Amino acid sequence: MPDIVTHYAFSLLLSSRFVRLRYALVLAFMGVLPDIDVVFRVHRSLTHSLVLTAVPFLLVLVTLRHAKPGCNTFVLLGMALYDIHILMDLFIAPTPILWPLINASMTLNVEIYAILNSQGLELAPKLTLINTPCDFTQKPLLGGALLSTTGVITAVTTISILSIEWLLSRKRLSNEEL
Repeated sequence: MPDIVTHYAFSLLLSSRFVRLRYALVLAFMGVLPDIDVVFRVHRSLTHSLVLTAVPFLLVLVTLRHAKPGCNTFVLLGMALYDIHILMDLFIAPTPILWPLINASMTLNVEIYAILNSQGLELAPKLTLINTPCDFTQKPLLGGALLSTTGVITAVTTISILSIEWLLSRKRLSNEEL
């Protein structure tokens, strides 16, 4: 299950491909923002709709396009990180990605079966889309992992990649000085 740390670490790694690390550290919070709905004890609600969230992002993009053209990269990247969070959740639990167009929460179940026979290895993929009615009612209690094994692995991998890149860039700079 993508926990908060997994969403943040993945967003950090992805955003660091497009902007400086200091900006990526802040921008990566966009990959966690859809889970703000837990404050209202309704998880995977309106903040997990690609349709609803596209409107404010497009308004910000159009507004800043004229006022601050240099911000377009940040807005588009922030929107992508936000949407990737929603798409990641789609694989683990009912998510209302097309609400209000479709009054259903969807879950994608992906399975790949491997069959080894005398002709070799045969892969049999199975993709199932499960629709359930949207449920935006408050829950008395919401439980969930803030950190899981996946989150630890993702965080350690992200920190390792960013550290190696930093060390390599320092080495390149010192080689250029010679």
